[in-house]
Amino acid sequence: MSNDEQAEYTEEGATRLLEHREIKKFSKQTIPTDTFQDLCMSIEIIEKEITALHARTGIKVAMFAVHGKIGVAHNYNQLLLWLKSELVTLITQKLNKCIRYQVHMFYKGFNEHITSKYGVVCHTYGLSPSSRA
Repeated sequence: MSNDEQAEYTEEGATRLLEHREIKKFSKQTIPTDTFQDLCMSIEIIEKEITALHARTGIKVAMFAVHGKIGVAHNYNQLLLWLKSELVTLITQKLNKCIRYQVHMFYKGFNEHITSKYGVVCHTYGLSPSSRA
């Protein structure tokens, strides 16, 4: 099949595809029907289980179905990390201001930097904060 014949056969389909794309561009996005039906079925099953639990034990249960935006939680985590970073910076600045020199913690070479200088011995020391937990 030549290039001209291929273009002739696909021209109508390509035109319809472009029209469909333009329509979809401005259409309102909704939850697909199958997802909604799956949600309704799942909630109905959970409701039956809760009713049976109440009949057996007398426990009352409140149920909420919430659909949130993923970005909100992500933005919250970013904000929390930024606030923690700012807090560490503020504490370090205030501590440096109190003692009038740069604070530095030695994880490697503790014996040379601290024990020999100040005579301080820390038992179970030597783990960096990242190796704990």
